Amino acid sequence: MDDNCNVICVGNYVIIRRTYEKESCRLFKAEMDKPVYLGKQKIFLNSIFGQKFGSTFEVNKDRHLELVNVQKLREKSAVLPLVSSETDDKKDNRFVLDDGKSQKLSRDDIEVLKSNASSDQIIENLVKNCSTFEQKTSFAQQKYLKKKQKKYSNLMTILRPNVRLLTEMYFSRGPQKIDFLRIDSLSQMLSICNVMSGRKYIVLDTNLGILTAAIIERLGCTGSVVQIYTEVGPVSTYRQAVDALNLPNDIINNMLFGLQINEIYNLSQNLNYEISCSTDVSNNILSETTKMSSESDISVSENNRNMRRAVRRIEAQKAIEILRPKDMDGLLYLSKTYDPLNILLILIDLLSDSRPFAVFSAYVEPLAHCYSALKKKAVFLKITETWLRNYQVLPDRTRPHMTMSANSGYLLTGIKVDNNS
Repeated sequence: MDDNCNVICVGNYVIIRRTYEKESCRLFKAEMDKPVYLGKQKIFLNSIFGQKFGSTFEVNKDRHLELVNVQKLREKSAVLPLVSSETDDKKDNRFVLDDGKSQKLSRDDIEVLKSNASSDQIIENLVKNCSTFEQKTSFAQQKYLKKKQKKYSNLMTILRPNVRLLTEMYFSRGPQKIDFLRIDSLSQMLSICNVMSGRKYIVLDTNLGILTAAIIERLGCTGSVVQIYTEVGPVSTYRQAVDALNLPNDIINNMLFGLQINEIYNLSQNLNYEISCSTDVSNNILSETTKMSSESDISVSENNRNMRRAVRRIEAQKAIEILRPKDMDGLLYLSKTYDPLNILLILIDLLSDSRPFAVFSAYVEPLAHCYSALKKKAVFLKITETWLRNYQVLPDRTRPHMTMSANSGYLLTGIKVDNNS
């Protein structure tokens, strides 16, 4: 990867994560002098530009970010050395009472520290004034310190958005936003449909474009993706995850093409179907709109609206040309709004023979209907339940995570065959 691509620039999408809290990821578009809010905390991102993705910053009193040296940070961190096993064996947490009286500092004292001291100094003072800290085992001490780091640390890490981080972020903030699609289910869909560079894929994705972004990330710079949308026009967030990848516009324009589902139906009825407004006419609209915006009093909103319509027409015409031969290499379907049956029966005919498809749903009933209807169009039909359980793996403390959702949803997969064979 080019080193310049690893540098944060104005207008880039970034993922901001509290360094000691992996579940706190948020996606932002970084702008100069424009504040962002991480929970209730307001911060400015001016100082991140020109730095590399993965850098760690500390929020100062002016709510700006200051670059920190991670190595020096580790050296001066408040994490105490583990006591020896001999001493640790003599300790027992059974007599440590959580009665709220072990901390000698009052709430007012802590507020004064928060306004005048760094996060490390706050944690050091909390440890010194905790009457039960020395009674705890080494594991309990480390657990106490990590808890305080999450609460009082002002360290932020700026991450480059990718599909894995985006999926985990969306899922942790509300699984229903992406129809309970988890990263393991997404990876299964990509693997089953054999998504690889240089191929052509159809995707219906109504969940922030996360599935579309995953396909584009796999394709690299070669290949085509026709993204189907079901509304009259695409909603504002239908490519949010694609935009977050920070890919150059020329790459996206050459790979990704949007098409309304009614146009797919018209194409299925007539292979010679053309978009009502041709590419040449749309290009004329683009040039005329640009000229009007500079020569007349046309409003900015109307100008932008005409530009978007012209771009959609150009995309739609290119998508029709890609789909017309009916030789697509894969179909991936993810929608929380529509029953997949009728749409799937239309889209599967655009696949080349012996090509795979994968349909995800949070519920099994819609997939059961599709299973019955596709028996004459596909082979190796299968409905599977995606199940995953995370484990904490530490010395002498390996156990499954206590709070998690093991079930992510259901997958219908199969391979399209020729009806006449």
